[in-house]
Amino acid sequence: MLLRVDFNVPLKGGKVMEDYKIAQCLATIRYLLRYKCQLTIVTHLGDPQGKKVKELSVEPIAKRLGVLLGEKVTFVPEVIGDKVLAAVNGGNGGKGWKGGKGWKGGKGWKGGKGWKGDSGDRGGDGDEGEKGDEGEKGDEGEKEDVRGRRGKKGSKGGDGGDGGDGSKTREIIFLENLRFYPGEEKNDKVFAKKLARPFDLCVNNAFAVCHREHASVAAIKKYLPTYAGLLLEDEIINLSKAMHPQKPLVIVIGGAKISTKLPLIINFLKKADHILVGGAIANDFIKGLGYEVGKSVVGKDAAQLKRAIKIYRRAGNKKIILPLDFIVSDRLDEKGNTPRPADAGHPSREGNNLTPALSLVRRGGNAGVAKQSRMVEVRSINQIKKNDYILDIGPKTISFYAKYIKAANTLIWNGPMGMFEQEDYRHGTMAIARLVAARSTGHAFGVVGGGETVEALKKTLMIEHVDWVSTGGGAMLDFLAGEPMPGLKGLVKGAQEVRDYAKYMALRNKFSKNGNHSNKEKT
Repeated sequence: MLLRVDFNVPLKGGKVMEDYKIAQCLATIRYLLRYKCQLTIVTHLGDPQGKKVKELSVEPIAKRLGVLLGEKVTFVPEVIGDKVLAAVNGGNGGKGWKGGKGWKGGKGWKGGKGWKGDSGDRGGDGDEGEKGDEGEKGDEGEKEDVRGRRGKKGSKGGDGGDGGDGSKTREIIFLENLRFYPGEEKNDKVFAKKLARPFDLCVNNAFAVCHREHASVAAIKKYLPTYAGLLLEDEIINLSKAMHPQKPLVIVIGGAKISTKLPLIINFLKKADHILVGGAIANDFIKGLGYEVGKSVVGKDAAQLKRAIKIYRRAGNKKIILPLDFIVSDRLDEKGNTPRPADAGHPSREGNNLTPALSLVRRGGNAGVAKQSRMVEVRSINQIKKNDYILDIGPKTISFYAKYIKAANTLIWNGPMGMFEQEDYRHGTMAIARLVAARSTGHAFGVVGGGETVEALKKTLMIEHVDWVSTGGGAMLDFLAGEPMPGLKGLVKGAQEVRDYAKYMALRNKFSKNGNHSNKEKT
């Protein structure tokens, strides 16, 4: 079985820095292991542009997965070819697991003519596999929530436990970075066929790339029956729920690239009660309305900007709501930092949580230094100067937006409110994160997605309170906007068939070990 995941996580010095996406996939992996599926996992990482880049090898991710699972994970430095075939077949007791046309042909699993390809049944697993119906612990977890989805009140559902499948050592194969091969992003059929060759079926658990027409989520479906994994199923269920909201529905949208956010805004104009705008896309709106934005980041697509303003004027300022004030600076260094006065020290975490220079201006402390340097200030929407950089939403905006968030029954948030990557300018984003998490605690159904958005939520230590934290950023936006999702098109039903197939494999192994195939398998 090939499991396509999205483990596109940050690495530093050959180590995984943040493993949220990996952790979210564990429920699916454990479930498949519980039913003795021979598992090969594949992911992409970064943008190597079809070339092998040592720094973008996924080997550190394979190691991290092994630690999280407590299982042996074997890394194969290829995605297609003889090394992959040898690794998959070697872990299966020969080529028999794929076993002719039984599964793929449709007569084996569904048919009634018996299972084909028995000559390669997984030898060597031992009857220890039956050890546990201590495994009933696992089944209990499965009953409650096999997917590990978040409950309404933020308590994390179980992943179903490990269930005591009894196998002491279970080997998982982990392939190299898909994007080392140009055929992946080109949706190349030849590449997809080679990728599919060693396997009986594919499970897609990579929602974050389902908006991409890539070989491992699109073309592969021509060569393997492809099913939704548990995480992918949960993504669809929860995002679909947000598309049929309990009112009032409030959307908080930030970040950059108005072209990626505008379809969502358009799709929800009738459904949403309020759309709160922040980040660089707020700059696009206020510039289009004739306000000064100084040296701030703005979109370069004039047609999109014109379209955004047309939509804003049609919807009105009570539907699409823009910031009242901003945190601005008149200078940034090459890293995006604001130089500070010599006596400013480290960013303050007390008082109003503003940067030191801003705190000096507001509290009066060595005000002469700050005012003279004019490094960081709060400015209203009509006070921005030509040399200013807009870096975050201001305190009035936070209070203004809080009023809408606290009244919502459904919340959708994607995108930071400012330059979140710099510590001095993450206050607005963090404030929104706390408000969304607090309101989602039993009061509203909350959905959050996007890399920096999830990062901010994690920093609040309130992530468990949000009903659904999506592993997709662009994919979440496209799904909610009603855009085409090539990775979802043509999936064979959903996760239930994956569970059925996993149970079939477990039964097949059980009967083959007992030397009794034909009658029981047909039954």
